[in-house]
Amino acid sequence: MRHTLIVLLALVTTGTWFLAGCSVDPFPEPDPDGDGGMDTGQDTGGDAGEDGGGDGGGDTDADTDTDGDADGDTDGDTDSDTDTGTGDECIPGGADSMVMDIPVGISVPAANIETVTFASSDPVYLDVSTAIGQVHHSMINNFMQNQKPIYVSIEPVARAVVNVIQPYESPVVAVTPTAQGAEVELLYSAAIHILWNTNECFDDFLGALQAAVADQSDQEVSDDLNGTDGIVDVRPAFGL
Repeated sequence: MRHTLIVLLALVTTGTWFLAGCSVDPFPEPDPDGDGGMDTGQDTGGDAGEDGGGDGGGDTDADTDTDGDADGDTDGDTDSDTDTGTGDECIPGGADSMVMDIPVGISVPAANIETVTFASSDPVYLDVSTAIGQVHHSMINNFMQNQKPIYVSIEPVARAVVNVIQPYESPVVAVTPTAQGAEVELLYSAAIHILWNTNECFDDFLGALQAAVADQSDQEVSDDLNGTDGIVDVRPAFGL
């Protein structure tokens, strides 16, 4: 009987050692997530956001810009500092029929055609195979060298140069109404400049010239002295 108790005690003791060697906890703590205790801290939600990581919530954290304007908002608008003014000043023949700007470049001729570029207007094309084309080239080049604006009338579609006019940058001394329109006197011109009442922009130009007399402001007055059109453009002097 004594030997039997010794054997049983040995077996019990050996069994306890075996269980201890297998690291079996005889009193396991409850597993709250039911994964068998394999908590790896890995996020199973598939997101890469900053919502506390490893939440397993399956949500997607993304500040995606859906309006394509790279400003980080989603309002669908376009952010631009571009001036979208309509340019509603009156221009005889329409805005596509002329350029009033500072020339900044003249290309080498290609098949006798030069490309003239401007500070803020689309290019125009000058045929230098004719005598008048050479005169226009000299005028444009002179104004480019002096960084002064020049008036260029063009064909609307081809943008080919038709005429080049030197503007008068000057204060307006007097505007005298006549039966045919108005006579305009400029401080820096000895000529009498005619604004014909047949000009489609007569009222606009007349108002601008009369206002310039009152406030003594400089104006760019383009007058086709060699033709029959008279004053074709009036605008405030370019500020440089």
